[in-house]
This record gives sequence, C-alpha cells and structure tokens, in this order.
Amino acid sequence: MSREEWAAWVGPEVEGRLLGVPTLCVAEPVSTDVIVAYPHVLFGTGFLVAHGYDLPAQVIDRVMVTLEVTPAMVTTIPKDLLERAHILCRIHAGTGVLKLKPSDTIRLDVAELHVLTVTRYQMQETRPHDYEVDMPVAYREGTDV
Repeated sequence: MSREEWAAWVGPEVEGRLLGVPTLCVAEPVSTDVIVAYPHVLFGTGFLVAHGYDLPAQVIDRVMVTLEVTPAMVTTIPKDLLERAHILCRIHAGTGVLKLKPSDTIRLDVAELHVLTVTRYQMQETRPHDYEVDMPVAYREGTDV
C-alpha cells in the first residue's frame, strides 16, 4: 500500500527540534482519540489547506502540535495556534541547494534590506531512508485495506 493512501502515519520525528519523538503525521481528519495517543502531531500543509485549523485547535491542550505551512499561510494561522504550536515553515528550494558547500550561506529575503541567513552546515538534512520506519495509522476513505 502506498503512502498516498495513508490518512495518518506514525514514526520518529526526523526534522527540527523534536528529533526522535514519536510523531503522528495527519493528512486527512482522524479522531482526536487517535491524535492524543501520541506525544506529537504534525498537521501538514495539504491537511491545513483542505481542512483548516479546527482539529489542531481541538488538540493543542493535549499534545504537542506542529503546523507545517508555506510562508504565505503564516498569516492565516489563528493567533492562539501561532503562539502555542510549533510552526514548520516549508520553502521549496530545489535540488540546486544540495550542491552548496557546508560553509555556503542560504539567504531568505523577507523585506527590503531585511534578510535571514543560515549556513548550510547548520541545517538538518533528512533523506528518504529516514522515513522507512513510518507506519500507517489510518487510511484515506475509499482505500481497500
């Protein structure tokens, strides 16, 4: 069964500050009972675009919540969630970035003369094999299991 058929899956966090924490990744709505069975839940960009912020708001008091968003979505996050959830701002950079040396710098232009920079060696890197232990918890509707 392919990952595209999973509504939710669990595996150790491989990105960011919660590295190693068992994480439920949610692509489609699942019950709050399923969500709170894990210490950390990540609501992906696709989920948030399709379903909004109601489900994350329902569980924020019971579990660590990460919202994966694009830069444009940050302004749509309700204030309470923006302050209480961990925000993972996803920016698609393309594979050219992988050719940079560890000492090279990546720059994000946020406004005129206002930039954010980070050197390549300060960044975590994940690869497809990091996700091999992920296991489905729920399947999308219409999927034969």
